[in-house]
Amino acid sequence: MIQSLKENAFIPSNSVLSHQKVGKIITLKDSLLSQGLVSADQLAIAEVEYKRYGKKLETVLIEQGFITDKALAKLTAQQGCFNEAHICQMILDPNVVELVPHITCTQYKVIPLTLEDQTLFLAMADVYDVLALDEVQKTCPQLKLVPVVATADDISNAIDLYYGYNKSFASYFQEIEKRREDDPSYHPHEDTSLANPTVRLVEAVILEAAKLGASDIHFQPEEIYVRIRYRIDGVLSQIIVFHKDYWPAICIRLKIMAEMNIAESRKPQNGRFTYLKGIQEIDCRVSSHPTSRGESLVVRLLNKRERFMKLEHLGLSEVTLSNLKTFSQYPQGLMIITGPTGSGKTTTLYALLNELNSTDINIMTLEEPIEYKFPLIRQTEIRENFNFSFADGIRSILRQDPDIILIGEIRDEEIAKMALRAAMTGHLVLT
Repeated sequence: MIQSLKENAFIPSNSVLSHQKVGKIITLKDSLLSQGLVSADQLAIAEVEYKRYGKKLETVLIEQGFITDKALAKLTAQQGCFNEAHICQMILDPNVVELVPHITCTQYKVIPLTLEDQTLFLAMADVYDVLALDEVQKTCPQLKLVPVVATADDISNAIDLYYGYNKSFASYFQEIEKRREDDPSYHPHEDTSLANPTVRLVEAVILEAAKLGASDIHFQPEEIYVRIRYRIDGVLSQIIVFHKDYWPAICIRLKIMAEMNIAESRKPQNGRFTYLKGIQEIDCRVSSHPTSRGESLVVRLLNKRERFMKLEHLGLSEVTLSNLKTFSQYPQGLMIITGPTGSGKTTTLYALLNELNSTDINIMTLEEPIEYKFPLIRQTEIRENFNFSFADGIRSILRQDPDIILIGEIRDEEIAKMALRAAMTGHLVLT
């Protein structure tokens, strides 16, 4: 059954547990506890979220960092007597992959692995997703489907690789043009399905930016064209230029995703949405600004995985890294990190906080806005429109017995005085 696959790509489950759909949650809880993968307290917290928001228990456990997706996949395989696939170690046959449409794979987090004797082995992020199996069965009615456990992240990466997500952006515009020719009344912004080339174009632009490590995506209209630029390591690089005829549909799509007013183009607006890619979550903050050539949009990308970056992975010199670690151990003082926009100031501070974070110290932050959320750390968002400034926040925080204070930015003399006062009265201040 699995001999044609790369060695160790499939790991057969040797568990003798049988799966009962009705008792899935109970069995999962028992298995998690008995194997020591989560504590009873963590499980109780996850169950509250699971019941309150209707999310899957597994999803909540991964989101809260209580368990990794790989550990959960292994447990699922053992629990249900499924095979486990490590897709990153496998070379898939493109002809087999194409048996299931790209849209179906993306929507249901599945990808075909191999075809043997009219049996299609299908990697699934959730092997109990009956709707996904039904949808794949419709496209392959003559084949028998065998679910195989894989992580959502591995499946998403495989979809990108084998379905050519790096497809030329120009091909999306050609597809839009062809639809217009076939149907003169076609309006791309009215179609929100995954089949809409405008929807897929916007998703491809965001995905490509995330892959390249861009912090911002700039959509900048000119007289007759629009340019897209990515900010990578602080530098803006032009990615593509397209005719302005396509801009209204793309602009509307982005504003719909960010829950902004699509009818308003004369005033600045702000919005946000979360882009899900496997188990990755990328928070996208969208800002629109009216210009003489049309509405300009900037999308700030905040990859939630980067909040757990280690200082060693930031590319700092050994001397700088050593000094940073030494200074961060001081019980009091003021540490200021400076640099141009997009150079990694916030990422560095968060990596530092991640290293310092523990149950025996009290870390508090003042940010505008909060970019990444941490357990244990007390984070506060500054809201100037509610008359709550950085200076007000520092005064309040000093009464909360903090050990370490992070101030998002020092904007004026008053904030500078408060930061220095905090640093001289027994606190370590980062900014």
